[in-house]
Amino acid sequence: MRRRTLSSLLQDTSIGYIVAKYGPPAVKFLVSAMCVCLVTVDVTTNNWELNYVIGNGNTLLGPLMNVGSSEALEKTFSFPIERSIGSTSTVGRFMLNYTLKKINVRDNSMYVLTGDTFLIDNPLNDLCSTLKKTYQLPTNQTNVGSTVKLATMKDSIQYIRGTAITNLLYGVGTPPPESTKHDELISMGFTPARTDLDLRVTTGVVVPPVGTTSYTNVTMYRFYPRAF
Repeated sequence: MRRRTLSSLLQDTSIGYIVAKYGPPAVKFLVSAMCVCLVTVDVTTNNWELNYVIGNGNTLLGPLMNVGSSEALEKTFSFPIERSIGSTSTVGRFMLNYTLKKINVRDNSMYVLTGDTFLIDNPLNDLCSTLKKTYQLPTNQTNVGSTVKLATMKDSIQYIRGTAITNLLYGVGTPPPESTKHDELISMGFTPARTDLDLRVTTGVVVPPVGTTSYTNVTMYRFYPRAF
């Protein structure tokens, strides 16, 4: 009987299974209780379906509801020239239209999850300063007292060179200048890895009289799709 027990013990590859089957009753109970706790925590806190239903994440999609295309976005919001739909690349526009479609369709292929709240208390996580631009007002919203919604948009591509192992062993090297073009980056060994689209929109802002300064609290929403 003892030989059989040792033989079957050696054949088992899971340590948890060995402890639960062959350990003392107290150890068995402890292992079982830990497993139940871990499963319970995972099911309740990391459950996307539950978060989607009660997390209230859909409130973050409010500004882009009924805005199903880049053309509709351009009619709804006012953009600065240097950060507008016209200054966005073809890939950036594709990502924008894909995101707007997903937000308005809201099918089973996407989850809207609530994460957490973060205090903006230093320049490193200041997401609002990018709105400090000069905007073109629509022709029908130039009157003093009318309400206009503001937005900025910028797309970018991130390049990588080497792998995690080679960068660890030999270093990442000197980064190229910001003005380096795509062909130059490719010749230097870089590869396109990720494309980003950073869209930020606000709630309505009242147009002040010309030559005056006004202060108001404005809510900003950020939509940041990425593709690898």
